[in-house]
Amino acid sequence: MHDSYKYCRTCGGAIKPDATFCEYCGAPVIKPPPPPPPPRFDPHAQSMEELPNVEIAPRIGHALSTGWGILWQDIVGCSITGLVFWLLVTPIWVIFFYFAFIIVGPAQVGLIGWAEMKRRGASASVGDFFILMFRYFANALLLALARTAISLIYLASGIIIIYIMEGWISGVGPSTSQPPQIPPNPFIGLSIAMIMLFALFIIGAIVLETALNSLEAIAGWAIIKGKPFRESFSWALERIKKHLFGWCLAGIIVPFISNLGILLCIIGVFSTIPLGYLTWAELIGNIDEDFMD
Repeated sequence: MHDSYKYCRTCGGAIKPDATFCEYCGAPVIKPPPPPPPPRFDPHAQSMEELPNVEIAPRIGHALSTGWGILWQDIVGCSITGLVFWLLVTPIWVIFFYFAFIIVGPAQVGLIGWAEMKRRGASASVGDFFILMFRYFANALLLALARTAISLIYLASGIIIIYIMEGWISGVGPSTSQPPQIPPNPFIGLSIAMIMLFALFIIGAIVLETALNSLEAIAGWAIIKGKPFRESFSWALERIKKHLFGWCLAGIIVPFISNLGILLCIIGVFSTIPLGYLTWAELIGNIDEDFMD
């Protein structure tokens, strides 16, 4: 019972928390002011915030667990946001496949901003998603263009190299006038080299796309902080170069989680989409010292 009392600053007598005057000396009880409410996270207000100069390996398990906890606290609101995002981007992908990035890129940045608001404890809604999408539309579009250009350059370069190699192999292959008994046959060795080159191209494409998934998410997070495209892209590239394997792994797992709902009769995607982006926000935004190498 004694623990429910506090002490008078004048005479030191014990008083109850709801008392306004000390019952021993009559001095008024000075109560501490109530703590201010937590500020609502506004990404636009963070425009002058410096990007964290820390190099942290992505902790996918921790981020997924944290994202799931945030999702479960507001499963209805998160599912509504996921539904709206899905209804926005899916028809665009189907109708304007090659130009879908014009809308899908800014939409993804907007959803990352929405997820960062949720991660920071703010009351984020579908309206915040649209506000962030259009507020940072220009920088997000530049990010989507850069990601698309990198993918196309790699694809075009690989096709050209393979086409040149295929023509070269055809030119040095065995001709009908060459006696069949003359060894060695260079066509066999070059065919094996061609297969190996194609395998390396596929492996490189997988690594590139997974790294670009993380690059787009990290740079989008920085854009939400009000940073211009160039600074956001450079900062994201440095983070990925520091822990390439971890971010490539995240670039596989997090998009898989986001699209996992497709395997759950489509309906589940309304929850897995926000879960994936909440995971991204935690992966990128968690800069606590406990997670530093």
